[in-house]
Amino acid sequence: ARRQRQMCIRDRFGTMHELAAEIAAGLDRRRGRSVRVASVAMLGTAAVAGLAFFATRDAPCKDVDLRLGQAWTSSRKENIAARITSVPELGDAVWAALEERLDARVEAWTVQRRDACEATHVRGEQSEGALDLRMRCLDRRALEVEALLETYDTIEPARVPRALTPLERLPTLEVCADLEFLELSRPTPEADHEREAVVRLRERAGRLAATSSGDNLEEHEAAAVALVDDAMALGYEPFIAEAKLTRAKIESLLGRGEVAGKLYEEAFEHALATQHLEIQVWTSVVATFVYAEQVGDLDEAQRWGRQAQALLRAH
Repeated sequence: ARRQRQMCIRDRFGTMHELAAEIAAGLDRRRGRSVRVASVAMLGTAAVAGLAFFATRDAPCKDVDLRLGQAWTSSRKENIAARITSVPELGDAVWAALEERLDARVEAWTVQRRDACEATHVRGEQSEGALDLRMRCLDRRALEVEALLETYDTIEPARVPRALTPLERLPTLEVCADLEFLELSRPTPEADHEREAVVRLRERAGRLAATSSGDNLEEHEAAAVALVDDAMALGYEPFIAEAKLTRAKIESLLGRGEVAGKLYEEAFEHALATQHLEIQVWTSVVATFVYAEQVGDLDEAQRWGRQAQALLRAH
């Protein structure tokens, strides 16, 4: 029976990322009317206004959406394209896919960033507190792309076949439009000194996630251990959960399923204690894969999978 259950999981979800995408899709299904209205407004504005949307800027939102466009420049594209397409046979195909996905990511981030600002300062549909939550979320998503671009700037030929992997691992942007989800996550401390420290730690975590694609994993593990130590020293529990999740993912990539499983347990406990819903969900998602594929404990894998689904239904 255990073998039959294992075959079922493997047949349905070939990789952790497929499983994560399936569970994360529940975020869209559970959203309330307010989030759907915001999404429709965002997409409608982009479709109707087109280029004029970016040409006519209201003062409160001037330049609020420029960050990723300034990072993903034509000169940078040319440099990265030259590196990737120099690899025989697969370079051209990898670059075409990479450019398309990065263009889409930057465009979606830009539209959502401006929509977040206009929802508060132009349309009056959203509070300042809601704007702050959305902007902080989008800042984290921007940092992830910027860190990834830095790795592509110096990409070596041996890494080109895996160039798309870290891009595919990036969290969904749609979460940043889900106010209910963001409010439950409590992602940022109130005190200024703590907030600044957490921002710096999240920058480290983002760069670590963007570069841990299979090369120099032992170095990444050491950096992840240091990240957890610094998070523990700061004492801000929601980020302790994030840091332990970051380290758990790297331990998993190293094939250390038992170590990763313990870290997932710890990350989930910290996230549960602080109502950090995003980490509760993603910890449950990746732990499902690790227990099924690396530890070989199907009962534990199913427990984590049911937990992920329950979290999504509850919220």
